[in-house]
Amino acid sequence: MDIGHQLRIAKQEANAGLKQKAVHRLRSAINAYPDDLRVREALAELYYEAGFADMAGLYWLLSSPENARKGCVDLYMKSINYSAQQALHDLKYRGNKKNLPDYARQKLEALKQEADDINQKSYKENPNASGKSDSKGKSYGSDAGCIFLLVLVLFAFIAGLVNVLQFIKDLFR
Repeated sequence: MDIGHQLRIAKQEANAGLKQKAVHRLRSAINAYPDDLRVREALAELYYEAGFADMAGLYWLLSSPENARKGCVDLYMKSINYSAQQALHDLKYRGNKKNLPDYARQKLEALKQEADDINQKSYKENPNASGKSDSKGKSYGSDAGCIFLLVLVLFAFIAGLVNVLQFIKDLFR
């Protein structure tokens, strides 16, 4: 089925009150035609009419500001605490960026850059997330865990050896 046919069927389903079925059809169409923004806009329109303005904002995120309802996009971004990484995760764009209109491509690249910057910043702020560090920056939190594990294994080995020797001693009585 071509994309136009999918959009017409989804519109008929939505008009007949089968909104969940229309949403499912449009989400499937997004996976099949990731570069065609008409599907995302139709899904956004469906969510908007159903009263889910934040979800509509997600699907209008890649639309030009003239086509999208700006308040919905702002509401969606507010609902995810303006997290570029969460927006990218929710968008799940799997198409070829070169096939997108300029606005959508720039928006997608800006979100990716912002997410990368935040990841780089958090890595620099906490390069040693495994444990505490001393004044020289050396980690000792993970070393203490390894030592504890080694002592525990050694204790279990000794306890097992004692039990085996006790068993052998009991056999020869």
